[in-house]
Amino acid sequence: MAWKLKGAFILVDDMGTRSEPAEPEFHRFTDAELQKLDGFQVPNHGAENLPSWMRGIALQAKIDAFPASEGAFGRIRESRTDAGLLHGEGYQFVSGAAVPAVELAAEDYRRLARLAIHHQVKLEIDSETQFDDTDRETYNVIADISGTDSAAGYLLIGAHLDSWTAGDGAADDGAGVAIVMEAARILAARHINPRRTIRFALWSGEEQGMLGSKAYVTQHVGTTGPAVIR
Repeated sequence: MAWKLKGAFILVDDMGTRSEPAEPEFHRFTDAELQKLDGFQVPNHGAENLPSWMRGIALQAKIDAFPASEGAFGRIRESRTDAGLLHGEGYQFVSGAAVPAVELAAEDYRRLARLAIHHQVKLEIDSETQFDDTDRETYNVIADISGTDSAAGYLLIGAHLDSWTAGDGAADDGAGVAIVMEAARILAARHINPRRTIRFALWSGEEQGMLGSKAYVTQHVGTTGPAVIR
């Protein structure tokens, strides 16, 4: 059987009909706007409530296998937002994947897709990427202010240490880490004597699938078993 796509790049996302953005991609909230967002809903992480992107993981595995089976050179994804932004995500952080994958800015992706509909397009990509897997462990940082009653349980305050390719770390999650550490500093400086232990946790491996916090829960709390993705 001849490979129909041998040596080709495959565009794996529908280019859609999005128009070019008329408004800035980022917006600084006023105090009044932030107050409207000041609320918290207890999340439900049951297998029946998995977010759509997590349910798509199984489909991504099938998409990965198709280019390889057809002898394709690689696959190209469209950035999920406009304004020339790249996110460096969506390929499941896999070393040794079936074929190389790249992400293009949405505007560039749509233009490439339009050209490919009517013409044979030659594409050249210069990409130098490598995985540093010399240390495959992930390290959490845990600190306690011990409580007076060991049977009272503990209060857990946490944030994750790692960031990701397109993030500067401020919101994801440098700000959260700073809040946790400042709370620990203030409480320690006041020499409080709580009944329940207050535990401060900085998780690692969050961007690879919440690995640090999941390992902590499995080791110290329990597990509900693997999520079922259909």
